[in-house]
Amino acid sequence: MRASFSFLIAFVLLCILPAARGVETNQTLTVHGRLSFYNGNPSCRIWIVGTKHLLGVRESGDEVADMPKQLRDLMADDREIFADFVVESLTPYRQGEMQMVRVVSASKIVVTENDKIILRKDKL
Repeated sequence: MRASFSFLIAFVLLCILPAARGVETNQTLTVHGRLSFYNGNPSCRIWIVGTKHLLGVRESGDEVADMPKQLRDLMADDREIFADFVVESLTPYRQGEMQMVRVVSASKIVVTENDKIILRKDKL
């Protein structure tokens, strides 16, 4: 009886603890953020508006960001892209660390250049 009770407690803890840590890998979520270039690796990052959290957009071996080509084509050094991004987490969330993601899609897109709006799109 005691062994089965201990097993039950261990099983419940293993089920609850991952959910308490936040978004795990391979989950998709929608964030309202600003996509722009940064110094360092990865160079493409999404700042989630209203937070201090940055999402790093994974790059392939040839340093191409893992996002739709239409979105990549909108990027430039002096541009910022605000949108609702659907991202897939590639690393688990850890407080104080950048979480790596891939961008699946974007909607409600606003592109700014030198603080002026140059383009609005509903979706890619």
